[in-house]
Amino acid sequence: MPDRRQNEGVLGELLVSRYLVENNYWVYKSLSAHNPIDIIGINDTGSILLLDAKCEAWRFDRMQTGDRSAFRKNPSRIYRVLTPKQKLLGVRMAYANTQAGTVHIVPSLNKKIPHQL
Repeated sequence: MPDRRQNEGVLGELLVSRYLVENNYWVYKSLSAHNPIDIIGINDTGSILLLDAKCEAWRFDRMQTGDRSAFRKNPSRIYRVLTPKQKLLGVRMAYANTQAGTVHIVPSLNKKIPHQL
């Protein structure tokens, strides 16, 4: 039986896929578990998105102050780092918030990223 984190990961990928479908993309999923690309989206103008889907995570830790009871006033999103291969391919990170049902893509879709192949 999958654990909670695996279930959340599957839900996150489905949420990203739904987001792409709602934004007029055809969606293709990877069949391999260990792959630099989780989801490929292609729209009718030929725009191709290569995405690594991650569930959104937030940092709520204590601030670096002398006061041990001080927590961050505003939690900050934890940004994942692309691997060198993902950077070479032009992969974007797609952060899925399974609780709110939202998707945040970095860099945003209106920014071009150079493919270095």
